[in-house]
Amino acid sequence: MCGRMQFSGFLILFCLLSSLFLPVNHAGRAYEVRQEGNVKVIIHLTTGADPWLKHNVVRIHNLAEELVSKIVKMLDIKGDVSINITIYSIEYFRELGKRRYVPYFPEITENGVAVIYVPYKLRYHVFDSNVTEDYENLNHLFLMISDAVDLYFIRNYISPSFNDVAANFREGLNLYLAMKTLPVEPIEFELNGYPNEPVLYLFDHNADIPLKEAFSGLIAGGLAYRAEIESFAYWLINNYGLSKYLKLYKLMCWSPSIKYFKEVYGLGLDELEGEWLNYLRSNYRYPSDYEPFYKYLALTNTTIVYDGDYPQLREAAQLIKSVMLFDYTYSYPLNNSIVIESSTEVDDLANLLLRSNVLVITLSNTSLFRSAVKLMEGNYVGYCSNGFRFLNKCYTNASDMLTLVTNTNQTKALGIITGNNATTITKYIEKHPVFTLGDYASGCLYTNNSVYVIYPLTLQEIRTARPNQVHCLMPVAIIILALLTIALAYLVVRRKV
Repeated sequence: MCGRMQFSGFLILFCLLSSLFLPVNHAGRAYEVRQEGNVKVIIHLTTGADPWLKHNVVRIHNLAEELVSKIVKMLDIKGDVSINITIYSIEYFRELGKRRYVPYFPEITENGVAVIYVPYKLRYHVFDSNVTEDYENLNHLFLMISDAVDLYFIRNYISPSFNDVAANFREGLNLYLAMKTLPVEPIEFELNGYPNEPVLYLFDHNADIPLKEAFSGLIAGGLAYRAEIESFAYWLINNYGLSKYLKLYKLMCWSPSIKYFKEVYGLGLDELEGEWLNYLRSNYRYPSDYEPFYKYLALTNTTIVYDGDYPQLREAAQLIKSVMLFDYTYSYPLNNSIVIESSTEVDDLANLLLRSNVLVITLSNTSLFRSAVKLMEGNYVGYCSNGFRFLNKCYTNASDMLTLVTNTNQTKALGIITGNNATTITKYIEKHPVFTLGDYASGCLYTNNSVYVIYPLTLQEIRTARPNQVHCLMPVAIIILALLTIALAYLVVRRKV
C-alpha cells in the first residue's frame, strides 16, 4: 500500500509533433512516440485540453503504449498495429455536440478510439484519503481508454457483437482484458472487491439468478446481473484459457445459444456454473464489515420510506423507484418488489427491517433520521448540532448531503439519504438518480460542491489507513534512529579520545 499511489521508473521520451494533419473534428495536437516493434500509438489532444493532460502527455502516451502492447499480445494480433487515441476536452466535446449528434462515449472511430477527459474539479472523487489527485486522474483516464481500446480490438480483430447475449460475453472479455492490462491499479475495483466479492454478496443474500437467465437477451437483465456475468467470464478465461473463450464469443455473436458451452468446453452451462461457484466459495470471502451496494437494494424487496413532514421528498422517492425498476428489474421476472411509504405510515422502522430492505429519505434534524441511525451497525453516521455526522466530521451546510447503504442490527440492509435541506436532496436526486454514482458503490458524500463516492471497502480502508501509514514509516524511523545512535556513539568516542 505504501507505494501504491506512486509511479517510478518512467523513461522520459521526446514528444514529436506529428506531421499528419488532424481531421477538423479532432482539432488540437497529435503526440507520437516512435519505437521499434509492431505497435504504434498516437495520442490526440483536442483544443481546450486540461493542463494536467498537456503536462503529462508523454507519461500518458507511454502508459497507453504499454496497455495496447499487452492487449495485442494477449489477443495474438499479428502484423503492425497503429491506433489513434483522441482525448476530448469538455469544451470541445460540447462544441462538437452543437454541430452534430454526439454518440455515447467512449467512441470507436475508423482508426482508433475517442474518450472524454473530465477535469478534476468537475469530476466525482473516490472517498479515500490515500488517493492523490494525480493518481485519480490517471485512474479516470485509463479506465476509459482501456474500455475503448478493448472494444476496438474485440470488434475489429475478434468479432462485433450482433446481439445482447454476445454483448454480455463481450463485457466479460472486456473486464478480463482490463484487469490484466491496465497500467494503473483501478481504485474502484480494489475498493469493491471486484469482480468476485460483490457476486458472493449477491448469492449469500439471495439476490442472484441462474446464469442461464442472466445470459438471456434482455438488456435490463444483462445490466442487473453484469457482476455475475463478468465474474463467471473472468473465471472461465482463467480456468480454461482465452482461446476457448474467444471461440465461444464468436459463436454467440452470430447465433446465441447455451449449447455452445458443451461444444467448446465439453461441459454444459449448469456444470460450468457449479464449478465457478465452488471456486468462488473456496477462494474468496468478503469481509465481515463489507457494506452492501446500491444495486443490492434494486434486486431485493425494498421499501422506500420518505419523511412525511417533507412531502416534496416523495418526488425523490418516486424517481429512485422508477430508476431502480427501469435499470435493473423492469424486464426481468424477479420475485421482488419496491414500494414507497410515508414515515407516517410506518409504525416501527425496526420491524420493517425484519421483512424488507429499507431506503430512508429524510433530513438530518428529524426523528426519522435518529431512528435510522440507531439501527445502523458501526458508528459511521450520526447527528450533530445543525447537521449530520459522517465518520468524525459534522456537515452543517444546506448543500451537504450523504447517501449510504449499510448493514443493520436487524436482518436487512438500510439505505439512508440525508441532508440539511429538502430542496437540496430533491435536486440532487434529479441530477443523480442512481444516487451513489455507481452500481457497486455504497453511497456518496456531497459537500463543498464536490461528490465523493463511497465504495463497500472504503470504510475498512479508512480504518486501516493510519496503521498502514505507520507501518510504511517504520523502516524510515528505524534507519533514522540507527543513524542517530551511531552519531551519538561517535561523539562519545571522540570525547574520550
